[in-house]
Amino acid sequence: MKIGGVAVALLAGTVIGGMWALGSGMVDHGVAEPVSLTFTDQAGRERGFGDFGGKPILLNVWATWCTPCRKEMPSLDRLQASASTNGFEVVALSIDLGGVQRVRPFYEEIGIRNLGIYVDPDSAGMRGLMVTGLPTTILIGADGVELKRWIGPKEWDDAGTIAELKALAARDSNAGTR
Repeated sequence: MKIGGVAVALLAGTVIGGMWALGSGMVDHGVAEPVSLTFTDQAGRERGFGDFGGKPILLNVWATWCTPCRKEMPSLDRLQASASTNGFEVVALSIDLGGVQRVRPFYEEIGIRNLGIYVDPDSAGMRGLMVTGLPTTILIGADGVELKRWIGPKEWDDAGTIAELKALAARDSNAGTR
């Protein structure tokens, strides 16, 4: 009987811990392997993280049909507008099946002016990055290694969020080799 009680306690602790991690919206995978991902830009060119000048990347995986994604998109646009002073690049990666033809009218509808259009219509990136829900945002260091992951919407241009992103990016650049 004591073993059964211990098993129940361990299971409950695991469930509560998992719920807390999901509830906080932040997941630290601790993965030290460089992220490899290719996607298409609005001109139909294949792109990858190396195309952004060696800066850290804030990758947001989203879709036009995702209500929380739609809600946070203006704050990502404002964050990208200040990217030159923040030291990282915002890459909003749509997984819409309609690709650029689906994203462009959405950007126009809600007034997105600073974000590029990047698409992954077959969701290969979503699977490769083990994205389990939308929106998922991943801070990727200049060396291509995932630094932090957030699941769910966020106000990305909030001063506290910007400070956190800058601190993570600075810590990454000061870390040198891993």
